[in-house]
Amino acid sequence: EPFRDAPHRTKLGVCSTQLEAAAAGRSVVAFVRRSSFRLPCDGATPVVMVGPGTGIAPFRAFLQEMRVAAAEGRGRTGPTRLYFGCRHARGDYLYEDELAAAVEGKLLGTLRCAFSRDGARKVYVQDLLREDGREVWSLLGCRGGHLYICGGTAMGREVVLALQRTAVEHGKLSEAEAAAFVSRMEGEGRLVKELWS
Repeated sequence: EPFRDAPHRTKLGVCSTQLEAAAAGRSVVAFVRRSSFRLPCDGATPVVMVGPGTGIAPFRAFLQEMRVAAAEGRGRTGPTRLYFGCRHARGDYLYEDELAAAVEGKLLGTLRCAFSRDGARKVYVQDLLREDGREVWSLLGCRGGHLYICGGTAMGREVVLALQRTAVEHGKLSEAEAAAFVSRMEGEGRLVKELWS
């Protein structure tokens, strides 16, 4: 796809483009990094997930893990929220049926979707997070919930800024206290990010 401000340049996939160009039988160098995402041990702990685009992958795994646990009588009792985003609902929302089933099956309490190119204005996951500030603060600031962010680095920065703004607006913290709150969440393993550029 062309770059926004440089239509003469083409944006290529990080890995898929190189694999496509590799000759059959050719060796490629790759590594797999172990994920730092783990659901909280206490099933009553609130979980907030933010994963636009391919960032949805670890949260699909979380939902699969929750489904197995529920079938074994070890279901989560704490609230679960997922913020997913893509450009267009039609054509880009690949896991719509799977996510709807997770909501219907009570694995996922809240599903919020941002389709950035479907409306008159662009809406991103961080915008929805800000809109839901009161609920998000209740889950993360008051109830000790965990926040997982997966996707692009720019989006990750914006989500963290939205969290800080939420801490100021709904937690009544100062800017410095909000930044310290976010740092403390990271240090406690309650804010986990897997981001890439």
